[in-house]
Amino acid sequence: MSAGRPGTGPLAGIVVVEVADIITGPLCGVLLAEMGAEVIKVETYGSSVYRRHVVYRDGIPPLFYNTNRGKQSVCIDAKTPEGRAVLGDLVAGADVLLTNLRPGKPDAIGLSYEAVRARNPRLVYTHITGFGDDGPYAQLPTWDFVIQGVLGMVDYQTDPVSGAMDVNRQVIVDKSTAYTACQAVLGALFARERTGEGQLVQVTMAEAGLAFFWCDALSAKHALAERTLPFDVKDAYRVYATADGHVVTMPTVTPFERVALALDRPEWLIDERFNDPARFLVNMPEALAMYATAFAAFTTDEVMARFAEHDVPLGRVNTRDQMLRDPQILHMGAVIERDHVAPVGPARQPVPPWRFAATPAEPTDRIALLGQDTREVLAARLGLDDAELDRLHAAGALDWPD
Repeated sequence: MSAGRPGTGPLAGIVVVEVADIITGPLCGVLLAEMGAEVIKVETYGSSVYRRHVVYRDGIPPLFYNTNRGKQSVCIDAKTPEGRAVLGDLVAGADVLLTNLRPGKPDAIGLSYEAVRARNPRLVYTHITGFGDDGPYAQLPTWDFVIQGVLGMVDYQTDPVSGAMDVNRQVIVDKSTAYTACQAVLGALFARERTGEGQLVQVTMAEAGLAFFWCDALSAKHALAERTLPFDVKDAYRVYATADGHVVTMPTVTPFERVALALDRPEWLIDERFNDPARFLVNMPEALAMYATAFAAFTTDEVMARFAEHDVPLGRVNTRDQMLRDPQILHMGAVIERDHVAPVGPARQPVPPWRFAATPAEPTDRIALLGQDTREVLAARLGLDDAELDRLHAAGALDWPD
């Protein structure tokens, strides 16, 4: 779907103004764009040049493409009085404002909730922060790894053998926050359909990350602390080497008998350490060591077939390149390729993660140059003529490519 064109998705006709940076806000904007919303990304020259070229001197970094495709780029310097006025006018005509600026920063550029609501009471004002608007951490620079440390995620990644801690090596909090913010926007838009009123929606990385982390990682320790197990459930997640590759499984989710038969070890069924569920849990470390030896006797295809026969969850471990050739991924059409996306060139990306029968989502592919749509968007949405646009450009309030 080209940015600015009417979409077919469930959010067709919804206009989103995005004043956001890095991942949480921009990724939320991509999700809304793929559901059909028109997303106008407001950028400023200095910081946006850095984000667009932080990995590559020429072209568009993959992270920027994957968190900003399908949007229009409008370059406004809201530090100038003229720029603040233009930005305020743009937001006054939008359905959603999406921002992840630090607390106080929106106010400094004329986007306080009170000021914006006075002009547009139907606006869904969505503000993403690290820890909220106040408190000891509120003004700190908050990146994904900061939240992982605070919430205990790093502790959760502790290796059960060496005791070494590690961070989850993907921006799991950023991404879960983006999806949480998208859900919040949808909920607020639905409420607006009933009441006619917009509202302030606040999403913090800390709370989104905690909610995402809680159900499996923390509930046994805190919510149901009296029902502790003799081992940490997460330590049952294991990668096992086969004769020609690797597989991943968590044998504790399946009756031990099925695992024993799938690995062709019927003698395990009469082993007193494992043939009773309570004793099995106590002797889990020994069971996991036995699994490692047993898996090595089979090829990956063999063990995949045997575990499927006995209805035991098991997954082959693909490299990131092998994933693209996985038969199920190919069958689903989960990854698409574009021959040419200016100025990126050939591009590969996932399809939208929802399948709407009546209002199909569309993969976004356009990536705008910095300020590429400034003139077109402001002329169409605010009625600014060429002379006024040129005046604002000369005053330093607006910018666009030469």
